[in-house]
Amino acid sequence: TKEPFPTNQAAFKNHPYYCLDTQLNRYEAIAPDSVSLGVFKSSNIYHRSCIKSLHTLERWLQEGRSIKDGEQPFKIVKAKVNNIAGEKENKEPPNTSANPTDEGEEKKTALFGEWQTIEYQAPVAENGIVPSNSYGNVYLFKPEMIPIGCVHLTGYPGIMKIARKLGISASPAVVGWEH
Repeated sequence: TKEPFPTNQAAFKNHPYYCLDTQLNRYEAIAPDSVSLGVFKSSNIYHRSCIKSLHTLERWLQEGRSIKDGEQPFKIVKAKVNNIAGEKENKEPPNTSANPTDEGEEKKTALFGEWQTIEYQAPVAENGIVPSNSYGNVYLFKPEMIPIGCVHLTGYPGIMKIARKLGISASPAVVGWEH
């Protein structure tokens, strides 16, 4: 069935084909190459297919993607982090690229679109050394993220202790997050 063209702002909210740029949520954006279909009360009208999801640098890494060199965040939003009581509070995530200068200034989170990313390029193990992050771990959210020249060993309790005693380079793999 054909949906009629919306005639008020509320009708655009959940319309299957059309949307207003002013009604996007914090993790959505209109793709940069999209063309506006018109204007409705000072808001641009777009086809729903023009809406793209935005994610943080860390989330793209979990998806097996890296931000392209030199890319600036498409959108910067107020950071939201759950505290122990389950309430929302403004708190800077560990790897936020937007750094406020004043203590009273709100903490920000940088968001990127998929068009700003490339497929994750696994690092290469050189001279028998496992490449690891600043925490001494290897991010392994997807199988293709295994560093080149390395293997992921699972099901061997105490393997890190044995590797350390033998002088073999080894790093724990971060394979996901528990919520």
